[in-house]
Amino acid sequence: MKGHDLKDFVKAFTIVDIFEALVNERPYKKKMSLEEAMQVIEEMKGSKLDEELVDEFKEYVEEKIEYMARVAQFDTITDRYDSGIGQFLDKQRNTDF
Repeated sequence: MKGHDLKDFVKAFTIVDIFEALVNERPYKKKMSLEEAMQVIEEMKGSKLDEELVDEFKEYVEEKIEYMARVAQFDTITDRYDSGIGQFLDKQRNTDF
């Protein structure tokens, strides 16, 4: 990756990192639901996070949740959403913006 590509990848990674922090329990906080976490991400769109990437990430998460709900019974969807989160980052790494 070079300059522009790296910058866009970092923007995408930032969204994922924030989302991960929100939906996972920490010693100092409880985890949020996926819906609550996506609301926080939406509120940051445009001011702190790239609008286009947030929209794409939201679409990715929604598709993943729908897929998981259709094909498998998990303990909770929140516990299993990350099975393909790397695909989102891979797509950003390989996309020309």
